[in-house]
Amino acid sequence: MKKREYGKAAAALLAAMAVTAAARAGGSDTLVTRAWLDQNLTGWARAVQTQALDGLEREVLAAAEEKLAGQAMTQAQMDALARQAAAAMASGGSRVVTLERGQRVTGPLGGGMVLESGTAAVDSFTGNDLIDITAGSAAVPGAQAQAGSYYMVGIDNGCGLTVTSETATLRLLDGAFTKESYRAQYEAAARQLCEMGIFRGSDKGFELERAPTRQEALILLIRLLGEEEAALAFDRPAPFADLTGWSDGKRYVAYGAHMGYTNGVTADTFNQYGAADRHVYLTYVLRALGYSDRAGDFVWNTTSDSLAVEVGLLTRAQLEEMKASGFYRDHAALISRGALRARLKDGSMTLGERLAMAGVISWDDYYSLP
Repeated sequence: MKKREYGKAAAALLAAMAVTAAARAGGSDTLVTRAWLDQNLTGWARAVQTQALDGLEREVLAAAEEKLAGQAMTQAQMDALARQAAAAMASGGSRVVTLERGQRVTGPLGGGMVLESGTAAVDSFTGNDLIDITAGSAAVPGAQAQAGSYYMVGIDNGCGLTVTSETATLRLLDGAFTKESYRAQYEAAARQLCEMGIFRGSDKGFELERAPTRQEALILLIRLLGEEEAALAFDRPAPFADLTGWSDGKRYVAYGAHMGYTNGVTADTFNQYGAADRHVYLTYVLRALGYSDRAGDFVWNTTSDSLAVEVGLLTRAQLEEMKASGFYRDHAALISRGALRARLKDGSMTLGERLAMAGVISWDDYYSLP
């Protein structure tokens, strides 16, 4: 194999493989499993490959997947992979930043961060999205970050570290970047939608300060369509091989794919825990109103913005703020509430009126909308 920089995809995959290998060697349990790799890295890497990864990255990824498919790796192979991962991360370039309390670091898939001084808290939203490479396990949500540990973004959903001391110094690698902490602005919308059964939180609350996952965005669409019961009763398999976890979550995705409401990131990969951006969610909601990107009503990643403002999903000022801050569950609540007051494409009624007529929400709930 020629010596040169590994690409970011190869570095991320090999780093995660090294964690898995270390756990096997030590006999301890870890959340970084083959299934996790398949879901969060190898599927994504295949998608990137189709978009012209260069020859070396293809070689590294192919070799990595071949080793993953085997029954076991020797200790020498494990050590070699760990060295490759370390070299790949080192070659990716790094920069040191000094941040103040409340500032965050996050990154794309494979992005890395090391706390060098001060204190920081782990921002993990799924329990296995931020990986502590040094410890060989997933970072615990809300835990204090360990100084000197290498944290890698395993799911591109805004996970990372938030500074909790007056100042802190962090080393950023492989595309990781700083970001101001987002403060929710539309909790009232989330609460109102929660009362209608459309927007729901978890044991952590509404989690308005994080990006929605692709699965969460699709579930919101299905509820806005008044089709949740149909989705939960759907018993056909999904066309995606990477779905894991919550059984009802898989049903939502299978139903959404069957109805043509959503596509995967590849033909057989959905990436359910990956972040949904505003274009994805606006596309979903515009479809709920009867508009079709396939029919040319809008283009999902460009004119969805202007059409969303035109039909009243949000104001131009709210759109510009969203562009600047990034897309969060907070914005999904805002857009979803706006959708209930927006008229369907055919002009016959609003989406909220259609849901009230179908008994999905009450008329009192509808008339309470601002």
